Amino acid sequence: MTNLRNLIVHNQIAGIEVNFISDNEIVYHVVIVKIQKGKLVSDPIEQEIRNIEQLLKVIPPNIPVCLTLTGKGVIIKKYQNNDDEESIIKKILPFAKDNEFSFNTHHPQKDEESWAAIIRNEQLEKTSNSFLEAGLIVLDVFIGPFNLTELKIILDNSVSSYCTSSYQIDFSDNDITRIDKYNGDDICYYLSEETVKGSQLLALASSFTHLSINQCRTTSNIGSIVCSANDYKTNNVITLFMKTGVALLFVLLTINFLAYSHYSKKVDSINLDVFQNRSLLKKEKELKKELAEKKQLLARTGLDTKSHLAYYADIVASLRPKNMVFQEMIINPVEVNQYKKNLIVQKNTIRIVGNSNSSLQINNWVAVLGELKFVESVELFDLKYSNSKKLTEFILEITIRS
Repeated sequence: MTNLRNLIVHNQIAGIEVNFISDNEIVYHVVIVKIQKGKLVSDPIEQEIRNIEQLLKVIPPNIPVCLTLTGKGVIIKKYQNNDDEESIIKKILPFAKDNEFSFNTHHPQKDEESWAAIIRNEQLEKTSNSFLEAGLIVLDVFIGPFNLTELKIILDNSVSSYCTSSYQIDFSDNDITRIDKYNGDDICYYLSEETVKGSQLLALASSFTHLSINQCRTTSNIGSIVCSANDYKTNNVITLFMKTGVALLFVLLTINFLAYSHYSKKVDSINLDVFQNRSLLKKEKELKKELAEKKQLLARTGLDTKSHLAYYADIVASLRPKNMVFQEMIINPVEVNQYKKNLIVQKNTIRIVGNSNSSLQINNWVAVLGELKFVESVELFDLKYSNSKKLTEFILEITIRS
């Protein structure tokens, strides 16, 4: 089973077998593992690589690598299963100093003996640091061919012996029974529907073992390797957090833009309506002001109170002689004060403008009005005779008792 979350950032990882041919000669075998459509896909590098500079040219930038160390300097021995980790080194190398060697182990289920692959820490650190100094991210370092057991579960099960660039490894089920040196021809093996060369097996196993749940890392605690792996994991978290933050920010900005566009259009529509109706608003303001002034005038003159003048005016009109004509009947007439430039309202007053064919008729009518109980006074103004019309014109003001 694999843990694809380890590839959450780059979706790629490089497995590298570091094969020590001699003290001064190293051969690198590289396989790039990618995720495509949710599946693991291997991409082996076919050319023979013999230095870090060539290695940097074939490995995509900023992707992590996992190393498997094989060849000269890697000691592979068997030991009894009852040995603890401290006694494994002493059992195989009795004169070894503490913390001088690092190792990986393989424990067969059907055998009382286990396998150990041992390397000097000096060689391990020198190799790992050469990758780190070149700017590569080292996640895991495996010693010996034991990580092939993790890859074997997806290889052709009918094969019981595998030949890599350095070893011939015999299996019984999933247990290693024998490991010998191998310098023969490159043999191909089947992985699903694809073929994998034997020289690429341990490089592919490096990547696959890093992604597997049952990982068999080196027991060494090389500080530079630990820091590199921890930094990569931290960068994974930071990158994931930043991607999430950017996605959230994008969503918020999109919502903000949509809201702004919506309300901007709404404001533009309202502004257009305001512009189109500005004259109506101005007219409304003027009418409201005029209405307020008239209400103030009515309140100041007392005309807004209940009055019986209309009733009295009806009585006065009913007493009009038949031949008399009313041209105007004004209740509470208003005059303009030319000096103070304000209006004067003659309250409790009825003004009548009319004419009659008889002056005597007008006098008799005035006398009748003066006898009414609600009439305080009756005054006749502008009484004049018109020869052309043969009529007497008059203006009459009746003051009503308050």
